[in-house]
Amino acid sequence: MLIFLLLGAWAAGKVVTVQIPEQLPECPVRFIRGTLVAGDGSIWAVGEKESIYRLQIGDRTYEKSWLNMDYYSGFPKGKNFTCIAEDRQGRIWAGTDDSGVAVFNGREWKMYDRSNALNGEHVYALAISPVSGEVAVATSGGVSIYDPAGDSWKTLDRSTGLVEDQAASAGFDTRGNLWLAYACGGVSCSSRQSKYMQWKNVQAPWYWDNRQFSRQPYQPYGDGLPSNICNVLTCTDKGQVLVGTCSGLAYSNGISSWRYMRGRDYAQKNNHLYGSAARKTAVPGESNSRMLSEDFISSIIQQEKEIFIGYRMQGVDVLDAEKMTVNQRIRKGLENVDVPSLLALQDGSVWAATYGRGFVRLKKGTLAYKLDREQMDNEVPFPRPAQMEEPSVVLRRLERLGSDAHAGKNIVFRGEDWTTKGDWCGKYGHTRATLCATNAPMSNSEFKAKPIKFRTLSSVPGHPGYKGALSPYWIQGLMGLNRKKGDALRWWVHSIKENDNRNVLFDPTDSVRTEAEWDDHGEVYPGFVDGPDIWVAVEVPEGVHEIALYFYNPNGYLTNESRRDYVVEARRHPSTAPLVFQFNIEGDLAIGEQNNWGKELAASMEQWYSYPVEARTRVSRFAGSGVYKRFMSRKGGFTCSVFAGTVPLIPF
Repeated sequence: MLIFLLLGAWAAGKVVTVQIPEQLPECPVRFIRGTLVAGDGSIWAVGEKESIYRLQIGDRTYEKSWLNMDYYSGFPKGKNFTCIAEDRQGRIWAGTDDSGVAVFNGREWKMYDRSNALNGEHVYALAISPVSGEVAVATSGGVSIYDPAGDSWKTLDRSTGLVEDQAASAGFDTRGNLWLAYACGGVSCSSRQSKYMQWKNVQAPWYWDNRQFSRQPYQPYGDGLPSNICNVLTCTDKGQVLVGTCSGLAYSNGISSWRYMRGRDYAQKNNHLYGSAARKTAVPGESNSRMLSEDFISSIIQQEKEIFIGYRMQGVDVLDAEKMTVNQRIRKGLENVDVPSLLALQDGSVWAATYGRGFVRLKKGTLAYKLDREQMDNEVPFPRPAQMEEPSVVLRRLERLGSDAHAGKNIVFRGEDWTTKGDWCGKYGHTRATLCATNAPMSNSEFKAKPIKFRTLSSVPGHPGYKGALSPYWIQGLMGLNRKKGDALRWWVHSIKENDNRNVLFDPTDSVRTEAEWDDHGEVYPGFVDGPDIWVAVEVPEGVHEIALYFYNPNGYLTNESRRDYVVEARRHPSTAPLVFQFNIEGDLAIGEQNNWGKELAASMEQWYSYPVEARTRVSRFAGSGVYKRFMSRKGGFTCSVFAGTVPLIPF
């Protein structure tokens, strides 16, 4: 095949000079999520809406076009890829958003998923140990580790000591320790000697004020992590660990000693929290080299004595790796575009891989380098599938998790589901389902449980008690409190018939897929405003219930909409029937109008902030596939706050 003809032209160990063009050929992957420079010098790119592409070396220079890797048999059926890495055997690993990881051995592809290796279907990150060659696959259900020495797999999750199952990023340091940066749980580290069963954790305060309004520090730099909401982690060759969060950069030489530095937008963000809880801290001067260009960090890479930091909107900064100060701020070609990945070639050049504009060169190299490439073994075997655990063993671990880590909690985050997509009938909503806004304006598609009789008293002035019949399950969407006067939750139908899009929920009442959503009107608020947010108030009777929220971003390839990134916090409110009659559509409008009734309701919602957060999760980069976020509740009442959110279609 083509790859063997190419590599066969080079004798084992022969050194050749490879020329690099000043501009790479236009990459067919426009919405890039991950990049790789392989051992043979080839450049790989993966992303959404496309295949996997490789730019290979021809006659001692890079080819003029990219090769679509679906040319090889066994290629995965989907088109949404999240990350890519090369193991020490030369195999290429590519993560997908709903079907596990695809492995390429130079000849064909093979899939590894929940049926034969992994503990989750969505792959967030991949990491290769420089010491053992182990491959860590961070999935929606935990971390799966492949050990090439024993050709075996190991699965890690909350029941084996992880803080949470969703690690947004992973990395091995120079000693072979495994580091995890969680989607909303801080950072953890474990050694190979402990078989990754003993973890040291570090977290920031969940809230930086007594009223629980501020989820970020007040100062531009300080000790510890600035946030538990992590995006990317990198281990440098000097033993340093760098973590990019939604509130700046954290850096450390060990698990116990951390420093952070924030972006120039930090004061705006703090000053636009609800309730003016943040201190109005002045931003240091524009020339201050200790301030990053932006709080939200998408990518990090070290190149010799420089650290390149990619952002969601503000391009790329170049830091001095020793002083941790900003030497250069790069904007050209990166205006208002996300940089999910950074790429360093062997000639010293550095490139930004963007979500929407392909590759942009950040630093010019020598335009040539020496490549010493041994010929690949034509018979590199695939990893052996995992020997799956006995269900009884898994059940015992889950029982221990329930009795220990979740002791005393009424709400527990159960996990993610990226495979069901819009085909929820028969899987969710057995008791009650709400399809948001599918009968808009101001109406949902409802599937109700049997009503029960009730009688209750109201605590709202001017509103006496009610009696009648009511479903024991009740669902209501509300806009958060950090809103403009007169604003309230929006109900949108984008398209009535989207039957070819499996991500849109199927509505059994009329046998169509209607693309609709609850919307917090966030598009009219500046990006530095915390909110307005969506609150989902749910009443359930006593007992054990699964509550699932479905998220899908149909506009996720547009510039602003692609930045949708939500933190979901679940609290238990006091289970009282008057809630149904106070916090409804009319009540939401009253809060927006700030009339007397609205002020009473707003005060009650403020009190909800004081209730303990019993479960958290995060929803990010969900344009390719929709995801169900599932919670278990074992007592009545439930309040779910979707911060900075738009909630399209929610089945329970």
